[in-house]
Amino acid sequence: MTEEMLFQQMNIIRKGTLHTASDVSEAQAAHIPPGFRNNICWHLGHILVIQEFLLFRLTGEALLLTEDYFRMFGRGTKPADWQAAPPSLDTLRALLNTQTTRIEETFRSRLGETARRPFVLREGVEMKTIGEILNFSLIHEGMHQGCISSMKLLVKEAGV
Repeated sequence: MTEEMLFQQMNIIRKGTLHTASDVSEAQAAHIPPGFRNNICWHLGHILVIQEFLLFRLTGEALLLTEDYFRMFGRGTKPADWQAAPPSLDTLRALLNTQTTRIEETFRSRLGETARRPFVLREGVEMKTIGEILNFSLIHEGMHQGCISSMKLLVKEAGV
């Protein structure tokens, strides 16, 4: 896979995420369906934070997000534990929209570089290069995009 193809896939997936969330209201985004621990707002923030962590924190590049975002949307977090109001959907959408441009501008011609720290999955699989990490982040985003799609249906069935 070429660099151009990987960046193209990143942009396609992000456009899909933004499209999936484009008709979600603040009330719908805040609703946690029965049996779930998170909501649509959390999934959008989580996609944003994990991509920021994987690509910018692991490589030592400057972070755009404050630590508050990582505390709200990082791995293992949930809205029930939030100590402050989350950012608005418009804020999350805007940050998600600009993040891919930042990634491409920062890492163009660098995908073969070794990150400052490797990313290791729970299964012990280790990703060392920026390209490997970016590729994984796209899989991660796709999984959460599917969660958002499912939650939209449940939220609408609940009449929110």
